[in-house]
Amino acid sequence: MTDPFGRFPYVALLSLALTAACSGSGVSARSSPASTAGGTRTRSGTLRGHLYAVGGPAPGHRWALPGSITVSGNGTEWEVKVDSDGGYSMTMSPGRYVVTGHSPDFNDGAVPCSAPNPAQVGNGRTTTLNVYCQMR
Repeated sequence: MTDPFGRFPYVALLSLALTAACSGSGVSARSSPASTAGGTRTRSGTLRGHLYAVGGPAPGHRWALPGSITVSGNGTEWEVKVDSDGGYSMTMSPGRYVVTGHSPDFNDGAVPCSAPNPAQVGNGRTTTLNVYCQMR
């Protein structure tokens, strides 16, 4: 459905709904992750994963950590708090992103934890990328 000017009015409503939904979810965008121009639909994909501690005494294992994930790319940076299982999920524009994490349980949050590689988010796709804090 379009208005008399050929625009999709529901895009603005969806944007407002997402803004309201994210306002209490722990997601903070330092700039808009996706935009619409001329009423066109925004392309997006999903990035998800976990914040884990890995290592420790042999044989080593991994466990979920509290904290936050920072995603940077395409001139934008977001931060999202992980859930009680260390998980995170966010919708964003397709592109290549650097993903890091911080946990108060890992060097008091002062040292970033890293993902093994950048995330490549595709339109309409879900990309899974875990972030690891290396324990000794």
